[in-house]
Amino acid sequence: MSLIAEIVSRIDIECDKFQLDAIDTSEISVNAEDSRQFSVTPYIHDVRAAVRALSAAPQRILPRRKLLAILKEARNIHDRLAANGVETYDENLQDALWLLAEKAAIRTLGIVLTSLLDHAWFLEAEIGYWDEVLASPLATGYYILQTSPVRISHQFWEFYSRLRAHLTDEPWPHFRSIGDRWKRFYEVVQRTVEERNLGDVRTTLLSPLSRRRSEIREQRKLLSNARDLNACGTGLLVEECFAFGGHYEKMSMSRLEWRNVIFKSVLLIDMTLRSLTNAESSTSDFADDVFTAVDNETRALQSHSEDYASARYVEVIDRLGQILQQRSRDYEAHIRASVRRHGRPSLITRYWLPATAALLSASTVLKFVTSRKAELVTWLTELGMTAVDFWRNWVLQPVEQLIRTIRHDEQSQIAIMSRRSLVADRDSLERMVVDFVRDHPEPGTQDAERDISAITASVREGDVTPVLRAYERDLRQPFKGAIRGDLIRALLIQIQKTKVDVEVAISGIDALLKSQQLVFGFVGLTPGILVSYAAFRWAYHALGNRKGFRIGNERERLRRALWNIDRILARCASGPGALLSYKDHGLFICEAHAMLERAKFALPKNRLHEFREDMNELLDVSQGVDRQFRVVRRMQWAYSRWL
Repeated sequence: MSLIAEIVSRIDIECDKFQLDAIDTSEISVNAEDSRQFSVTPYIHDVRAAVRALSAAPQRILPRRKLLAILKEARNIHDRLAANGVETYDENLQDALWLLAEKAAIRTLGIVLTSLLDHAWFLEAEIGYWDEVLASPLATGYYILQTSPVRISHQFWEFYSRLRAHLTDEPWPHFRSIGDRWKRFYEVVQRTVEERNLGDVRTTLLSPLSRRRSEIREQRKLLSNARDLNACGTGLLVEECFAFGGHYEKMSMSRLEWRNVIFKSVLLIDMTLRSLTNAESSTSDFADDVFTAVDNETRALQSHSEDYASARYVEVIDRLGQILQQRSRDYEAHIRASVRRHGRPSLITRYWLPATAALLSASTVLKFVTSRKAELVTWLTELGMTAVDFWRNWVLQPVEQLIRTIRHDEQSQIAIMSRRSLVADRDSLERMVVDFVRDHPEPGTQDAERDISAITASVREGDVTPVLRAYERDLRQPFKGAIRGDLIRALLIQIQKTKVDVEVAISGIDALLKSQQLVFGFVGLTPGILVSYAAFRWAYHALGNRKGFRIGNERERLRRALWNIDRILARCASGPGALLSYKDHGLFICEAHAMLERAKFALPKNRLHEFREDMNELLDVSQGVDRQFRVVRRMQWAYSRWL
């Protein structure tokens, strides 16, 4: 539900409370024994049907065409009553007709407020364009370049009009030669140029950039005035339409008071739209002018109508139709005309420069593409092949390897040495040492087999002491040991021992790698996944619906709207009884409407309900500015994560 729909729904509920108190609904019934009452029965049923149509779907704004059709039916009911001579001052029928008028007036108020808010955004967009132009000298210079053809043509036609007027007013006596005529014509042209320069003395003292920036500030000021005037109308309608005054305390009112509220609310809508289309209206006197016009219209109707009660109902229905058919359309046309005069330049003016550059460079670009066609095709082909190979080698294969690792596939296990290499070399070392000990037994050994078993166990633990002792003994007589071969044999056994030690160390490293194989698989997969994710994300935002960029932009606009609300409240008078002015209230509603629309995209869905509750509390201006300030502060820290 939009903000305007919520406001209209709240007004409708409040009006129903007072209407139920002002009218005894049991009286709007049909008594078959009363012939006079029976004569108005069909009309009451028609009115009830129209009221039900107006009360349907209160969460949305009723379309203008449908509301006009219902108003036309309401006017037809009154005309049929008058044509058939039915007594129109029957209280039950009058109450039903005024109930219809109330519902129609509330729906009309919703349509008018929606139009005011839409055009407020329109004006705000144009003001934002001028702010961007004024943001830097470079942007202003580009704007001057964009508008140079239009400005030059205007200056030319202005000079031509002045010159033509001077030539028409200038007496032309008979000249003997053509040279005298040209001399006189040159004098007229020179005088026209001097008059134009004298008329633009103030502007000629400024640089072209300063003159254009001054003109832009003037255009922005006029649009700001139109926006402030629109805000005055919005705030006035929200605060004063269907305002029951002191009746809120006692929650009771008479039929006459209830009808007066409806009648004056319709007049207020009409006079507000009239004042908004008046070029001489100002924000300072806007509310006074509207209230004065409402009082004058009320007195005029009282003085010119003998049957004031019936005339007011007819006046309400007719004015509602006039508001929808004429006043609102005049207001929209007035805003569009203001934007055409003071808003951004036309589409052709803004884009003629890049369009011309693109048109002039199109042939060059086409020639380049044609001459480099083969190379471009090769680049595109290689780019596609590179992308495919990257996906296959750095994403698919690491994923497959990781899956095999998780499943303990033997083919996927990391190995920096063969599986049986250490076992074979260790067995070979054992045999070498055992054979060496058998060939060179130590003196004093009793049980050779037991010593062999002990030596084998020692070799498995890395102890080759018998070989080292023989090696030390042969080193005392190296030549003799070399000739016998024992020294060389012991040296080769030690080389085999070194080889086994190296393989044991490598096997430890191999076991460590196998224990961390899953980690290495994820590390190898990470670069490919990151690059692929970045590429897909860029392609999604560049070629997709740009949802991510939109969320970022909506959050920025939401933050700016909340900042604007804080600024509006800050410039109001502080104190327990301080309230917003009509203009500030209108600007406040515009920013609140913007916040609700941005929150639909910027906030998660589970926080939207809480956000709407905070917005309803923020829009309650009856509590004063201080409480609204506290609500703004709460929203700033409560939703800081998404702002």
